[in-house]
Amino acid sequence: MKIQFIESLLNKPKNAPFLITDNNNISYNDFLILLSKTISYLNNKTEKYVFINAEKNEYTLATYFACFKMGKIAAFIDPLSKFPEKFVDLAGKDGLYISNKDYKKISDSDYVTISSAEQLEHNEMAEIVFTTGTTGEPKGVLLSHKTILTTAININKFTGLKNTDIEMHMMPISHSFGLARIRCCILEGCTIIFQNGFGNLASFFNSLEKYNATVISTVPAGMQFLTKLTKNKITDYKSQIRIIELGSSPMSSKEKLLLSNLLPETDICMHYGLTEASRSTFLNFSKDVKYISSVGKPNIGTEISIIDEKGNKCKENQSGEICIKGTNLFSGYIFTEKSPSYYNEYLKTGDYGYLNKDGYLFFEARKDEMMNISGKKVSPLELEKYMNDISFIEDSACIEIQNRKTGLVEIKAFVVLSDNSLIDSFKNEIKIILKKNMEYYKIPTTIANIGIIPRSQNGKILRNKLKEVEAC
Repeated sequence: MKIQFIESLLNKPKNAPFLITDNNNISYNDFLILLSKTISYLNNKTEKYVFINAEKNEYTLATYFACFKMGKIAAFIDPLSKFPEKFVDLAGKDGLYISNKDYKKISDSDYVTISSAEQLEHNEMAEIVFTTGTTGEPKGVLLSHKTILTTAININKFTGLKNTDIEMHMMPISHSFGLARIRCCILEGCTIIFQNGFGNLASFFNSLEKYNATVISTVPAGMQFLTKLTKNKITDYKSQIRIIELGSSPMSSKEKLLLSNLLPETDICMHYGLTEASRSTFLNFSKDVKYISSVGKPNIGTEISIIDEKGNKCKENQSGEICIKGTNLFSGYIFTEKSPSYYNEYLKTGDYGYLNKDGYLFFEARKDEMMNISGKKVSPLELEKYMNDISFIEDSACIEIQNRKTGLVEIKAFVVLSDNSLIDSFKNEIKIILKKNMEYYKIPTTIANIGIIPRSQNGKILRNKLKEVEAC
């Protein structure tokens, strides 16, 4: 079996820039040499599963693609993980761990320059991406070579990525989004600039300007952080930036429109999906502005159906569980007893939402995050959307709680105030505004001011952390 990503690497001009990091500018030829050395290093390793410490560098990527060539299955481990061995041990004696300490050995390896993209040993499975979901327990999502290739091709068709593009890659590569962006760039022959988030804004703008970068891939929280701390500085590059892809967490309509106004010449694309079903829908902020509050329409090769609690297909605008089928689906779970759940051929996602008459998907919440208030379903995202539009609220999050006196289930809202002069009146002000826009049962019973909303690395609200605060 031929690995198309390696074929693409082999076909690129050897002196063309491939990867730019803090310390190195690496050409396609440089990377092929490193890939060849890594293949040589792994050649005497009999383990089937290679667990890679996912530092953002050329060695990590070389190990990843060397696994493809050799028919091994790659699995990235978050470099912030305190106990990588708990992942490696899942494979028993069939697991090999590769980290920074092995890179000197790889660099010193004798090698024969790779000349073919054919696998040395056939294996249709490519990689494992670990995800914790809402349970906190890691599970391995197994992806095939066919799935990751088809998904990358379809992403590039939607975004219009070109071989002349230079991408500012802002995310970890231990997660589905960051990893997929690398594959997309390799297929087209782009240059990738590795940045570790927006923690160093000077480095970001220096690279953006020095290398004339045309693409940014990041999570919504990253762009919000950038625009908040630098005001409208990003608009200085509005004619330079062709594409922004966002994903991994929701974004309000207000935030989407704000970003569109700052970069009117940029194709800002946002996807919805799961590790198990990457890039299931896409939304283009300017072209789909009529449905800006949605998460877009199904991507090429993907179909979506909405079902109710009895397993019946929902009508237009009727909320239910989002189910997905298509070329982007995973092959199954591994290293866990968990099994995927299906509706006919559709993967049941555990997400709640609805489709409108034009086929746009509106995401409401994780099914297990939906709040049940007096028998009525309430989406925390809907409530947070209205609260975040209030001028004196910087951020918000909602959870379901039980009133300790009455035993009734109620909504509690946590807000971060941008105007502390309203500290004595903000609760009433919020309720007055919400009552004009929402049904009475959706209004929070309790509202608390909090310093910061806890979020994951990808910007998702950590509602369990808020529930822990509430329980104290």
